[in-house]
Amino acid sequence: MSEPQTLPFTTVTGENYPRTLHGYRVEDVDRDVTAMRTRIDNLNQYAAQLADRNTTLQEQIDKLAEENRQLADQAAQAAKRQANPYRALGDDAQHIIDTAKRQADDTTTAATRKADRIIQNAHDKADKIINDARARLDKEEQQINAKRAEADRQAEQAAQALARARKALQAALDGLKA
Repeated sequence: MSEPQTLPFTTVTGENYPRTLHGYRVEDVDRDVTAMRTRIDNLNQYAAQLADRNTTLQEQIDKLAEENRQLADQAAQAAKRQANPYRALGDDAQHIIDTAKRQADDTTTAATRKADRIIQNAHDKADKIINDARARLDKEEQQINAKRAEADRQAEQAAQALARARKALQAALDGLKA
């Protein structure tokens, strides 16, 4: 588990995006946005790995703490047995019940943490899918609008050419009639 690579540039300046007739070059901006998205995805994966490792370590800490409690209980029980062997039987039974309850609680807590992490990861992935789809939709709409504007321009030019041709034909007809 290693930290993901850094972006290919450290700062965004005007030098990264030379101006063109209508703003910035789309290729330059798209390249850097793609690099940033990749970096964000890598960092999210790294964070998820760290969260998994943290959960694993916390579970190990919980397990060791439980083992420590059990050893302390066993030492206390051994001391009681030496003092009163019959009373220790009841204490042993209570200890077994307490241990079972703690283990059940620990298992439930660990499962809840893992379920919460899985749900959060699913929400994050869903948000990413939705955001990517919206970005693609915006890009497609921009392309459609650009094509629509080009088609309108060409239709206007065709209408003007048709009007000129009509005038020329009308002038030719008028010349033939005269």
